[in-house]
Amino acid sequence: MLSWGWRHWFPGHRSDLTALYLTESLRNFGFALVGIFIPIYIFQLTGNFYYLPLYYLIFSGVAVLSLLPVSSLLPRVGIARSVFFSNLLRIAAFALLLAAPLAHPLILLAAVMEGFLIPTYWIPYHFIYTKEGRVGFYGREIGLMDLFGQSVRALAPLLGGLVILFFDFPALYLLAIIVVLLSSLPLSLAGDHLSFTEFSWKRVLSGLFSRPWRLFLIGYSGLGAEFAITGIFWPLFLFGIAGSFATL
Repeated sequence: MLSWGWRHWFPGHRSDLTALYLTESLRNFGFALVGIFIPIYIFQLTGNFYYLPLYYLIFSGVAVLSLLPVSSLLPRVGIARSVFFSNLLRIAAFALLLAAPLAHPLILLAAVMEGFLIPTYWIPYHFIYTKEGRVGFYGREIGLMDLFGQSVRALAPLLGGLVILFFDFPALYLLAIIVVLLSSLPLSLAGDHLSFTEFSWKRVLSGLFSRPWRLFLIGYSGLGAEFAITGIFWPLFLFGIAGSFATL
């Protein structure tokens, strides 16, 4: 029954998409273990609220400035190696946050590592969809990805809160590092036969600011604002109400 349902809803499904589902689910789970606690951790560690907007400002700035330069290097690196490198960057960010009690500026260096994740992970992520997905089934495939990714993202903070309750933040970061590192395996085992298509910077920039894309820019700006609010204020607000990591 399950096999028939899979073939019915996702005919011609490719193994590379399945590997991407596994990679994204594990990666989501690893980040979600600590994601909601990061703003609280930074605020409690520094005692300075302004570290939080500065953290996300640096993250966003590095992501924008690195997008085109890093993208031009990805065809030489390949998808699997690029995803593995992005996971190493996330692990480095976790390690820097873990070491931040020794020097608070390490928090800002962690934001730089997070910024480089955008081109090194999300470009390969979307490229696999456009290369391996089938026209007419993109919605179903992306919906399945969201189903897997959001399910583990919803469960991870519960486990993360329990780890903090019974152990401490270093144990939580160590667990997240292990899960993020494991998320590299599915795409690595699937092989790196996918190749990127070379692109022109001028074509990308001219298309980005063309009239048809203006509404997309407005929409993505709104998503960015929502990300900033939910990433900074929402966890602090909930923690203020809950009063403890276990309740949160």
